[in-house]
Amino acid sequence: MLLAMDARRLYAMENATKRDIASGVINSLSSVLAIAGFVVLVVRAAQAEARGSVEPAYIVGVAFYGSCVLFRFIMGSLAGYIGRNSALRSLDEAGVYFLPAGTLMPLVFSLLEGAGKWLVFASVWAYALLGYVLHLAIVGWYRRYAVSLGYLVFFFILPLLAPIRESLGEDVFMWFFSGGAFFLIALIFRGKEGFPYANALWNAFVFAGVALQYLGISSILS
Repeated sequence: MLLAMDARRLYAMENATKRDIASGVINSLSSVLAIAGFVVLVVRAAQAEARGSVEPAYIVGVAFYGSCVLFRFIMGSLAGYIGRNSALRSLDEAGVYFLPAGTLMPLVFSLLEGAGKWLVFASVWAYALLGYVLHLAIVGWYRRYAVSLGYLVFFFILPLLAPIRESLGEDVFMWFFSGGAFFLIALIFRGKEGFPYANALWNAFVFAGVALQYLGISSILS
């Protein structure tokens, strides 16, 4: 009986390792593509700023954006390959909270104006910083729903608000909203421990959402 229990435990550990490696591979590929995309976006933004097509604030927003996206994927890669110890899990979760804040920065600094700009800025960074601190302190219901609620609000509901949608323009709105839809699909798989490769699917759909929103952010330069 003990041998059977040990065999089952070993089998479960092997499967968990395979699933973590799958997530690590997806996040590694995402990191490489994100680095390339970030370099291209920075170069294009600098050229557009030199022509006067965008304000210098857009480049600041791009810097926030690229840093948060890279942090998210690189921490996910390390957590997948090295193992999910408490420190790596914590940094991986930080990337999950910071992603919406970073993604919105190019739009906040280049397209939004007036009080709406600073309201969105304050809201999304309050979610990122306070949300992450609470994530470390509170176990249970908060961890289950905080990420889902934040992603739903900032990636799906916010773009639908009439003033925000008007500021974004139809092209940026469609890319951003489509990316938000992929994030909602990703959330279906987040934390589904009993579902094979759920974490890998979560990361794959997150990358798809990031890629679509990248196209929206870069379309500002067109």
